[in-house]
This record gives sequence, C-alpha cells and structure tokens, in this order.
Amino acid sequence: MVNFYVKTPTGETTNTGLDPSTATSNGYGQVTTRLASTDLKGTYTITAALASEGTLIARAFVQVIPAAAAITVINGGSQMVPAGADSSDITFSVIDEQGNPKTGLTVNFNLVDPKGNPISEDGLTAYTAETDDNGQAITRLKGTHTVGNHTLTGVLENNTALFIGTSVIVVAGSAAQLTVIEGENQTLSGGKMSAMIRFKLTDAFKNALSGEVINFQLKTPTGEFIGTGLSTTLATTNINGEVSLRLQVPETQGTYTLIATLATSETLTAHVTLQVTEALPTLPSLGFGAAVDKSGQPINTTARFYGGTAQTPGHFNQEIVLENADQSVSIQGMIKVDSRHIGQPADIIVVVSYQSIEPPPVTVMLMLGEASAPVWDGQLSHLIPFKRLDNLPESYLLNIYEGTFGGLSGKVQIYFGYRLDNGIIVYNANEVISLLLK
Repeated sequence: MVNFYVKTPTGETTNTGLDPSTATSNGYGQVTTRLASTDLKGTYTITAALASEGTLIARAFVQVIPAAAAITVINGGSQMVPAGADSSDITFSVIDEQGNPKTGLTVNFNLVDPKGNPISEDGLTAYTAETDDNGQAITRLKGTHTVGNHTLTGVLENNTALFIGTSVIVVAGSAAQLTVIEGENQTLSGGKMSAMIRFKLTDAFKNALSGEVINFQLKTPTGEFIGTGLSTTLATTNINGEVSLRLQVPETQGTYTLIATLATSETLTAHVTLQVTEALPTLPSLGFGAAVDKSGQPINTTARFYGGTAQTPGHFNQEIVLENADQSVSIQGMIKVDSRHIGQPADIIVVVSYQSIEPPPVTVMLMLGEASAPVWDGQLSHLIPFKRLDNLPESYLLNIYEGTFGGLSGKVQIYFGYRLDNGIIVYNANEVISLLLK
C-alpha cells in the first residue's frame, strides 16, 4: 500500500486534490496518481510513501502554468499588397492571463478568398506554426492575381475557442497594358463623328486600374500630331479601368491614328486607326442578312446589307438593265456588321451568279478572290476570301467591281458578306444586287 501527499505552492501539505490518494502496487510494483485541475499556479510536490515504512518515499514535481488566454495579431494585419506580390509577415501572438508569451503552442491558419471560397493550399507560406520564445507564430499570404479582401484566421489548436481574424487586401498591380476594347478600324466620311472609342488599362494579371490619367493625340496622314476634333484630350480611368472618347474627323482624306498614352508612362500606349474617305454613297437597302454556322445550319443575325450598281456617273440601284455592256459601271456593297461580330477577324466573301441568255443556257457561280475568280462548287468550306480584315468595323464599304462587262449578255446576281474564323457566314440572302446585261 502506498499513500500520496501533495505540497502546494503555498507550502500546504494535503492528500486532497490527488486521485487516488492511496493505491496498491500492481504486478509490476507500480502505483499511479493524478493531480486534479487547479487554478493555483506554481510548483506542486507529490510524495509517495510506503504505508508500512513511512521513511521509504519518492517525490515528483508538477509545474502548473497559466493557460493561453488570448491570441492577437500584432503585425501585418489589414495590409494592402499589389497583385502577384507576397504580403509582409503576419504575426500572431499568444499570451496567458498574466500577459506572458506562450511558447510551443500550435496555431493553425485558415484563408478565405474574396468570393468566400476557402483556400487550403498554396495560399499561405504556412498553414500551421508553433509559437516561438516570444509566443509568436508567423505566416504570409502568397502572391495572387485575385484582387479583393482575403480573410486570414489564426486558431489555437488545443483551444479552438481562441482565434483571431485579419485581412489582406490585394489591389491591382502596376500598369502593364493599355488596350483598345471598342471602336477600332472605323471608316468615316470627312467631317463626320466617329463611333465611341474605348481603351482599358490593366495590370499584368488583367486587373482593371482606376484613377489613372490617359492622354490622347491624333496623328494626321502627314504625320502631324493634333488635338483638335477630339471630344477630350485626357481622361481618368473609371472603376473598370476604362476611358472613352469620340472624334470629329477632319475633312482631309487619309489614315488617321488616335494614340492613347498613360500619363505616368510614355511607353505604355495603344492606338486606333481611322480611315477618312469621301462621303459614302447612298446605297439601296438589301434588308437584313442571313447567317449559317460552319455546318450550314441557320443561326440568327442582326447584320444589314446595302448595295447596288451605278452607271458611271449616276445613282446606285439594286437592279439595273444595262443596254450597253461596254458601258462602265460601279458595283458597291455595304455591311452593317452584327454587333456581336465587331472587332473580330473575318474574310470578306463575294459570290457572283451568272446565267446566260442565249441558248443553250449556262449557269455558273464564281467566287471573287483577290486575284482570281474560280468556279464555286457550292461547298461552304471551299469559299475563298475576297479580302481579309483583321477587325470587322461597325460598317464596311465594299468596292466589288469597277469597269465594263465587255459585251457579255445574261443575268448577274451578286452575293456578299463575311466569314468569321469560327466558320459563321453572314451574307445578303434576302435581296441581291442584280444586273441584266443585254
């Protein structure tokens, strides 16, 4: 039989607070006891004495220390960092009730992105850390391109009721790109107002930059830089990183270049090309167009078509009878491009249907190319481009043919339109430009 006694930090000796206070040795000659939970901090001496021989004793020492009472963020909280950059150290401190640092405790870190999604890996330099001699545990937010408020929480592993949250606000980084997002490659009559032209300023991760000043200049066909005709010569980017303006184009024909430059960096520029021509001809309406996908299935389109033939000089008509095939004519078409297709690269397509008058009747479909006019077999995939455009404008004027028909007789019908890189073809299916050659 072994009796247990405990000496408290105040010097009192008692057998209360021990469980058990007496025990019988097991088959290995061992006895055990435990010190009950106590609020009194300090060193406790536990004495085991053989009941039959009170001088045969052994002692053990138990140190009761203050429990962790609080966890706080003492450095790096609520900081702002640019996209792509690591945050500075975010330091969590764990202390006891007396304000002393707690060493060797595990702190777990949780991260939530601006959309409320937990980030369980690759978001922090450390997702768990032990407090050092100063009671501190440190982590950092890894560089991310996602802007917004990232929430970081530190939780004490052995007491999840003790936690603290902070935030790291990721903002757009330095300006890296100025791009045109609307109004490229316009063709205008002299003195007319352009369509809206918009630019967007972003960082290397495509995050919009607001509050930046953009300057505008217009380069004339002779290379001179002017500011006249612009609706504004500078603008500040909005919350979407965008600025916009319009241009009252000069009367002088030629190619004009509108240049946008970031005020704080003359090397960061973007430009729009505008072609100023003589007044556009008044062309007869050919109505709404039709569209098919690459497999030939009909799809919706809002494109409109205009076109006709003029006996030089003269007005344009959708249908004409040409009594003298040696007379010079001008055939033109204009496409009001589907708004969903503006700015996309495309091939301009022109197909001519010819039917002879003299027997035996001959019908043939010809594709007008840049330097040839081969027969078309009716396969959409075999259509050749009349011209390639890098960016479809809102309106495109097409000079289809200038000259004579050299004594040819018959009926000519002209179809035209554009083909996107995804295979969609938009053309004047409802009304055609028609000529009767006698």
